[in-house]
Amino acid sequence: MLSCGLLMAITPPGRVVGWGDNSFGVVTGGMSPGNSTGMVALAGQVLTNVVAISAGRYHALALKGDGSVVAWGDNRFGQTSVPAGLTDVVAIAAGGEHSVALRRNGTVVVWGDNEYGELSVPPGLGTVVAISAGGQHSLALKRDGTVAMWGFSGTYRVLPVGLSNVVAVVAGTDISRRDLAIKSDGMVIEWSVQGSIEPIGRPPREDLASPSPLGMSADRLAISGLTEVSAAAVGGAQSFAVRRDGTVVQWEPGENVNAATRLSLTASPPAKNGLLAIGGQIVSNIVAVAAPASNGEFAFGRPVNQFGLAFKQDGTVLAWGNVDRFHPATVPTGLRHVVGIAAGPNFCLAITTDENPLK
Repeated sequence: MLSCGLLMAITPPGRVVGWGDNSFGVVTGGMSPGNSTGMVALAGQVLTNVVAISAGRYHALALKGDGSVVAWGDNRFGQTSVPAGLTDVVAIAAGGEHSVALRRNGTVVVWGDNEYGELSVPPGLGTVVAISAGGQHSLALKRDGTVAMWGFSGTYRVLPVGLSNVVAVVAGTDISRRDLAIKSDGMVIEWSVQGSIEPIGRPPREDLASPSPLGMSADRLAISGLTEVSAAAVGGAQSFAVRRDGTVVQWEPGENVNAATRLSLTASPPAKNGLLAIGGQIVSNIVAVAAPASNGEFAFGRPVNQFGLAFKQDGTVLAWGNVDRFHPATVPTGLRHVVGIAAGPNFCLAITTDENPLK
């Protein structure tokens, strides 16, 4: 899932194109079985003037240029029932079955499922500058560079000690059980949100086998060798980081998904230094990446929907990996002039400034 912050609001406004499973109407705005591709239309009107999008498990949010929010898709938990009077929004984040909005004054508004305390925003949170929603929890980046977290409060859900100087946060899914933070120096901090903690990028040690991250300092959770990062995303089985030179690093959790992720840079096929390669070529000029939550299907203990989505500086979109057991991730023919992306478990969304996309 994507981190969302104040910079999202300066994206050029456009229309939303969706593709993939439309069972909940999240692809086109109108419910229909099977896969679909098309522009999102709500109440018969094409959705326009969109500056940011976010994909949850089966619902989506769009932030419009006037600071209003629209939502569509699955509403069984009220996650698309945008609170009346919600205005002046600068960032949005769709979680598993809950939704989060950040207002210009730095306050946070939440709605949807509250089974795990997803709506329990900490009192006295202070001024927030960025938000990210995970499967059953949310993260907020505060003006002072520290991070707050609320929602599912399992025994081992704690923030790393000393986590500061953060410029972006990414909340993981309920399957991945790990979160990311990007620090001002471009370093990535990754921590397990349930399960044992081990130093990222180092061999496991017996004295760290205890399933408790209490007291683990943030600097011990830094991913060794992964620096100069400008954006990141966490999926059900994979994480992605965009480096400032426009290349992408991809890594996966260890065999035990309940344990903190250890650095294991991979690509298909593998590329030098773990940089993502498609068709044997290292991808470059990437602006942002998106990763899906698990769709609930597993093979050999891992989610079958392992794919990534990225858009380039030239406004084109790349997809790699598999949406399900039988279908690779794809991009609609003719999609161009893209300025924003989002990925659900088995669907994708993109903001395009093209008035006639897909033609």
